[in-house]
Amino acid sequence: MKVTSSRLEDRNRTTVAVELSSLSKPPVFEITSTENISTHGARIVTQGSWPTHEPVSLKSLQGDLRSQARIVYCETLYENKFAVGVELVSPMGSWKRWAVSPVEGPTEKNLARTSAPSLGSCGKTIKKIGIAAILLLIALFVFWPRNYAGRFVRRPGTNFALDNKTSKPCRISGEKTPTGIEALTCRFRRSCYVPSDVAGNPIPLCSEIAEAETHKEEVLRRFVGAGMLALFGIYIAIRH
Repeated sequence: MKVTSSRLEDRNRTTVAVELSSLSKPPVFEITSTENISTHGARIVTQGSWPTHEPVSLKSLQGDLRSQARIVYCETLYENKFAVGVELVSPMGSWKRWAVSPVEGPTEKNLARTSAPSLGSCGKTIKKIGIAAILLLIALFVFWPRNYAGRFVRRPGTNFALDNKTSKPCRISGEKTPTGIEALTCRFRRSCYVPSDVAGNPIPLCSEIAEAETHKEEVLRRFVGAGMLALFGIYIAIRH
């Protein structure tokens, strides 16, 4: 929404948190907000009266605008509220980098956000590259295909192999290892024959070990994928 007047340029009705400081009286300053802004001036709502033609310094708390300025007028709105018109002298930077509700004005939350140190364009680029590298490493770790070749070393002349990862034996071929109720049935009724280790635990097939680990990796992939999507969604929501 534009405010039309006799000025050479229009002003936007935009609320921006600013710091207004006197150059002739350095201790005098006020943190307040604008009523409208332009590239060369602003109308600011203050709690104190400011003398006309007073040299001041104006700093945006929601952007990187810094400028010396002069007071063009000071009007009384109501008790302890004044409308001050300032003309910027050689302004540098922009008024704001994000939107703030005109109703809220310069709340503590907004001012705290502006007080955080800026990384600058180079620092932000390095931060983005670091985040991308971490996500890439996680993706490679989770989704890199596993190679089971050479993991199971067969014992010559037997149907058994040694799992180099766990140092436990496994069977090359034979019956599927029973589980659950089927395992109890085999143990008590001896209705099936599956070789057991010294502790009495059935020796699984080597292929069963590989399938079980593949299943675990698939579950992990889905969990990490869902987590990455959730984090990306939160990041997009915060950015906007």
